[in-house]
Amino acid sequence: MGASRQAIDRSVMVHTQKYERFRKSNGESLVSISKTKTIALWAITGLTAAAFGAAGIAKIIGALDVMPLVSEMGLPAWVGRLIGPAELAGAVGLLFRQLSTIAVIGLAVIMGGAIYYHTLYTPLSQALPAVLLLIFCTTIFMARRKFHQLADYHR
Repeated sequence: MGASRQAIDRSVMVHTQKYERFRKSNGESLVSISKTKTIALWAITGLTAAAFGAAGIAKIIGALDVMPLVSEMGLPAWVGRLIGPAELAGAVGLLFRQLSTIAVIGLAVIMGGAIYYHTLYTPLSQALPAVLLLIFCTTIFMARRKFHQLADYHR
């Protein structure tokens, strides 16, 4: 009976120490994520997924032709054919928590390329949608990262 009690005490102490290290490393307590923050995250995620989904579908059906832009940058043609399906896959991936991290990283890479293109070949104002979507991707990534840290703490 004494050994069992000692094991429980040790377990409580370990979890308390883990929590304190976690809280200090993040500068805040993430024991619960507020309902408002959760709703805001889902709103940003939904808007971002809708924007990328629409852009991906437009590129797939040919309403937006990216091939001249890709050739202007000197990239191979397969890059232009890959952007639409990648945006659509990223939009779907954003909606699933298990896929959201890889989806947001892929979409951020695409937006980095879009920002690069617009800063070199178009008026800078045309880069603003890509910059906004990159900010949304970064926000989603950071929020999901905090959620995963919280989940790791509770294991």
